[in-house]
Amino acid sequence: MDKKGVDFFGKLAYNTFRALFQRFQPVKYGKRNLKRFRFFLFVFKEVIKVQKKIERISINAILIALSVVFERFLSVRIPFFGVETLRIGIGALPIFIAGFLFEPTDALIVGALADIVGYLISPMGAYMPQFTLTSALTGWIPAITFKYVFKRKLSFIPLLVSIGIGQFVTDIVMVPYFIHTLFGVPYAVLMPGRLIGYPIMLFVYPFLALEVMKRMPQRKKCTDMSE
Repeated sequence: MDKKGVDFFGKLAYNTFRALFQRFQPVKYGKRNLKRFRFFLFVFKEVIKVQKKIERISINAILIALSVVFERFLSVRIPFFGVETLRIGIGALPIFIAGFLFEPTDALIVGALADIVGYLISPMGAYMPQFTLTSALTGWIPAITFKYVFKRKLSFIPLLVSIGIGQFVTDIVMVPYFIHTLFGVPYAVLMPGRLIGYPIMLFVYPFLALEVMKRMPQRKKCTDMSE
């Protein structure tokens, strides 16, 4: 472990482990202290695991906050018949990054919580759990594809295909279906804007995700947290 690269908890665990190792060397002190040594080694490993979980939760919380800001306050909303039929923005980008950095379940949770928190902060009409589901799947589907099909290969094409599949299922199929079913908005109104915006965002999202992740110095460390 690189002593200079760990944070406060890592330094505390490192120094504790080193002190205990010097005090309870199994060869020098025999079987009794060997058991103590193994116990403290177990404690040390658990401290590192807790540290990784805290960092992972913190990063996901930041991504949720960014998604809410991008989606609710920095997006263009286009209503029709009193219903929001189209939203133009990059609110899904932090959700994608959560899945690409960690696991598909992280993207699922970040997507769902971003929609719920966003609704509580800036509601538009009644709460619809169907759209929480689509927000969760927005990150989960690309993350599944990126992990199992492309083996986490960080390049433009894997990101484009992964995001493209997810956006097609959620933005082109699920969201229009739910809006049409719940509010009766005709597909002739719902689909043209989405069909025009889909190919544009299909290139914008992978480009932004790739540029952000390439510039993250802790990207490899984040990936290790999910293991």
